[in-house]
Amino acid sequence: MGKKKTEVRYIDDPIKFERERSKIHSQSIECMCKTSDDWYPNFTGNMVMVSLTQYADYGRVSIWGADDSGMEKEYEDIRVAASEYSELLSRELITRTLLDSLGFIGA
Repeated sequence: MGKKKTEVRYIDDPIKFERERSKIHSQSIECMCKTSDDWYPNFTGNMVMVSLTQYADYGRVSIWGADDSGMEKEYEDIRVAASEYSELLSRELITRTLLDSLGFIGA
């Protein structure tokens, strides 16, 4: 039986390297939430997708419309990210104004 080939890539940007390295081991959960904003477009029923992604050394909460309009926030501590994710899911509506006030940025 032959050996499995390993792909080797050289990334000379330290920030890109860390991002790529941390994506190797990631997992995420997502949920649909109601919105009153236009996310260009929304999912059916005026919904956006809210997701929590855990990477090897950080977490991210993201909110996306049905195409490429989104906002996100990164956290050094996945427990803080999970707490904010849960808090967003408990909201009646997810709005851009709310996300701006919580420090989310356009993605």
